[in-house]
Amino acid sequence: CISDWAVNRMTYLGARARGMSPGALAKGAARRVVRSARQALFRHGGPIEEAVLLRALGVGSAEALAPAVFGVPSRAWCDAGRRSSVLAALGAHPDARERAWERAVAALERRYRIFERTVSFGRDGAIDWQLQSTETDPKYPWQLARLEAAIALGQGYWLATTAHKRRAFSEALVALVSDFIVANPQNGGIHWACPMEVSLRAANIAQALWMMRDAPAVRAPAFLQNALRALAEHAAFVEANLEDKGLVPNNHLIADLVGLFVVSTLFPRLPGAREQRELARRGLAAQIPAQVFEDGVSFEGSTGYHRLVAELCIIATVFARSHRIALGASAMQRTHGLLCAAAAWCSKDGLAPQIGDNDSGRALALTDRRSLDHGYLAPLGAVLFADGGLKRPSERLCDEALWLFGEEGVRLYAALPARRGRTPQSFYSPRGGIHVLRGGGAVVTVSAGPQGQRGAGGHSHNDKLSFELHIGGVPVIVDPGSPVYGRDAADRNRWRASAAHNALVVDGLEQAPFDPSRLFALPEGARARVECFETGAQVDRLVAVHHGYERLQRPVTVRRELRLHKESRALVVTEWLTRARGSDDGVHEVSLGLQLPDGQVRLRGPRGKERLLLSQILRGGAVDEGLAIELGPARRPRAVLFLERGLEVSLEPSPTATGYGEIVEAVKVRVHGRVRTPWRFGWVILFGHPARRQIPPVS
Repeated sequence: CISDWAVNRMTYLGARARGMSPGALAKGAARRVVRSARQALFRHGGPIEEAVLLRALGVGSAEALAPAVFGVPSRAWCDAGRRSSVLAALGAHPDARERAWERAVAALERRYRIFERTVSFGRDGAIDWQLQSTETDPKYPWQLARLEAAIALGQGYWLATTAHKRRAFSEALVALVSDFIVANPQNGGIHWACPMEVSLRAANIAQALWMMRDAPAVRAPAFLQNALRALAEHAAFVEANLEDKGLVPNNHLIADLVGLFVVSTLFPRLPGAREQRELARRGLAAQIPAQVFEDGVSFEGSTGYHRLVAELCIIATVFARSHRIALGASAMQRTHGLLCAAAAWCSKDGLAPQIGDNDSGRALALTDRRSLDHGYLAPLGAVLFADGGLKRPSERLCDEALWLFGEEGVRLYAALPARRGRTPQSFYSPRGGIHVLRGGGAVVTVSAGPQGQRGAGGHSHNDKLSFELHIGGVPVIVDPGSPVYGRDAADRNRWRASAAHNALVVDGLEQAPFDPSRLFALPEGARARVECFETGAQVDRLVAVHHGYERLQRPVTVRRELRLHKESRALVVTEWLTRARGSDDGVHEVSLGLQLPDGQVRLRGPRGKERLLLSQILRGGAVDEGLAIELGPARRPRAVLFLERGLEVSLEPSPTATGYGEIVEAVKVRVHGRVRTPWRFGWVILFGHPARRQIPPVS
């Protein structure tokens, strides 16, 4: 009897195989063979016995472990010997020190931040590692069990000013790690279901141990032996279950390799560590260039996962450099590119647009950040790569750089010449499918390109030709986000549907069909591409097309043009619906939704000079003189939206999500009606002071 899952899996693999070259098929088969062999070795070895662990570490008893593993200071950022340098750096940044202390105290009190909420167990309470009483979604207990709190406790240990306080933090770390080990035995339960989670947890434990390597509680023989055994078993599990079996390995594999790299670098005498470090080094040298395009955009098709991959690559780079391990020039260039790309699409104060999935995932557990905060990546990159182009005037060094680089980082950052008189430029990524128009205080980020993960679309949405608009660093038109993954398949598909995005929907269909059984795949269907990308001092222009509706009975092609007038402060958008080659003209239902970040929206009529300006802008189009839509606060609207006549307009409740589970009540502007191809429709968003605009006509 073959299960439905197996049938679906076989159908999927067969479809994928038909589109692959013989070489690609052979590589996929080889990966499966190697993975099966690794798993067999892991199962054969089983739990690591005490004698095996002690022999590998070159000691005869647990009492000799601490001098053996901590005897030679590490060159890693987390070595306790670097504490004075970090404290000196934090001395010049008291706000960063305060943030770290608050985070450390929360960890000490067992108050853990899990996505948008805080879960508290009390100092003496048992930790519910499965969060059975509060949450059924596995991502919540996974986030808890990454043990980012271990790093926070290490920060508290460094910041504590008395021996009593340092002892409290070190004993809390011992209790946290011990509790997890006892409650979650190796290779059983939810916390051993995903190698990526196992790997990130191991990396956090390993770094926290080195942050407290001089603490008596950490050096205690019984605890240290258990902790080292757990690290060795975590590493062995990850090695045996590397997430490279898929046809398109993704960020999970990079996370697997980074965890192996960190653990084997910090504890090079653990059983299997030498081989694991070489495996991780070779894997990272190959996977970073494979998963990051030449322009620095992650192949995930998601800005949220771009941030996660960037953090993973930063960790790999920091550990490789500090231990003089070569990951290769290509991996370094792509890591640098990841940080440059993030800087290119951030608006004021480092706010990123949201494209594709966003599970709020982090790998650098050094400070708390909101899900759409990408601004720290630029100053971190400025220090990591000595790149003054990533430093803006008066921008302070981020918390992560203070912890990773200490005084040396502060001195290097201060010496870098800032990019004075320049703002981030418009950005074009044909392979990554993310494009940025910017000027006049506006940042317009457009999704138009191939599906992520080389067409598999793991974290991509049906969002082709959709966009976000930030004005003065404030979101005005936004992507709806993705607050849920595997808990509710129908709900996940609603959030990643065409109708959820700021794109034209034809006849109520999806740009690419969903397979309800495959929540992390959305194969290429729209075939979106940019036809024209122009940037200049006065105007940025992008024209993009997608073919997702060419499967209709009367197939049509969707085209959108966006023109950002910088001095005039106007975004002019034109939509076209044309019959596909070989088809007849026909009548179609069209719907355009513009998602707002909140409920601050009002309907009114155009005023004063607005009518004249609109007639100049929409030459050839009849402006709806009875309708203007104000976006933002009533007394100080951020923008006003104007539409040509011909379609119905309504305001509808439509929530958004700025991160995983972070749902906010909001409103969508919906424009809809029946049209006949060929069809053209224009609309304009004016922002800034209208009395001073002189807008050239648009043909």
